[in-house]
Amino acid sequence: MNLVVDASAVLAVLLGEKENSKVVLTLAKAESLLSPMIIFYEVLNGLKYGVTRKRLIKEEAGEAWEKFRELGIEMIEQEGEAEAIFELACDRNISVYDAAYIVLAKKFKCQLLSLDKRLAELV
Repeated sequence: MNLVVDASAVLAVLLGEKENSKVVLTLAKAESLLSPMIIFYEVLNGLKYGVTRKRLIKEEAGEAWEKFRELGIEMIEQEGEAEAIFELACDRNISVYDAAYIVLAKKFKCQLLSLDKRLAELV
């Protein structure tokens, strides 16, 4: 099965958040992982905040970044879907970033894995 993953789900896996073990199991079952290009920046930013909030040291963040790269997430360019993303963001009062994940999941007719249940339900 294809699976669209957002940064919250990926960071939970990378940082070993035990309360999110269901996320790990779902990722393990996926044949391929898809995400908008923005995930690159969101994961990197999440790791940066982990360091600045003293939850991680830089070396741990570096190891988590390598694990992220090893996940093999196919990062999809969505420039041609800008209008659909913008419309969804306005209609549902969500961020453009979140709308990009939803539009991608709808395009590929697959589940969105996110810790934000409201977001996942919009697919």
